[in-house]
This record gives sequence, C-alpha cells and structure tokens, in this order.
Amino acid sequence: MRTLVALLVGIAALSSFCQAYNWGTNPGDGSADNPYQVNTAEQLIAMGLDPSVLDKHFIQTADIDLDPALPGNMVFSTAVIARDTDNSNDFTFDGISFSGSFDGNGFAIRNLTITATAGEDFLGLFGYVE
Repeated sequence: MRTLVALLVGIAALSSFCQAYNWGTNPGDGSADNPYQVNTAEQLIAMGLDPSVLDKHFIQTADIDLDPALPGNMVFSTAVIARDTDNSNDFTFDGISFSGSFDGNGFAIRNLTITATAGEDFLGLFGYVE
C-alpha cells in the first residue's frame, strides 16, 4: 500500500510539474530522419508523461540538469520515462515501454535522483526499453 501511495504521489508531482508539452511545436517531428529535439528537463520529463511519444525518435541537443535543488526539478520515485505502473508484482513490467530511440548526441543528463521504497523495480532514466 505504501508503495502505491508513493507511486501516485510521484505521478501527481510529475503531472503538476510538467503540463503537457506540445510536441507539435518541437523542431523535430519524432521520425528517425527528424527526431524530436530534447534540451530541457521539462521536455525530458514530458517524454515520460506522454505515452503517445514512447515509440518516437529523440535527439538530445544540450546538457540537461535534473538536480532536484533547481527550480521546478524534483526527486523521482519512479523511472522518468517508461515507468512501471504496478510494483506489487516483482519483475513484471506493467507500464508502456519505450520502443523509440534516444540519441544523447554527446550531451549529459546530470543529477537524476530517484528515491524508491523497497520492492520497486524498473528504475532509472528509462524503466523499460524494447
């Protein structure tokens, strides 16, 4: 029960932090030839909040700092992208996996902090990748 509450609080916090990012305004279109460009923490987090883009292509165009001490950033309780939605069944992924591509393009993602309770799995920047 405590794990479920932590998961729901984390998702609510992510949702309030990052209102739906409009991928239509991005210079890329999500295709392999013209991937979505990601250069902010907001865009990176938006990838995980929008299941419709988890099969798209992305390229990072700047260093991204997820330091929870920075304004608008946070400590995560789940994976940022392709998170597991039910931690009650160990070793079974119950979310939507990431099946697109992410090219870091030589840039860094720094200071990702995940504080999880015992029994949580599929943690990291990407929870599950096909």
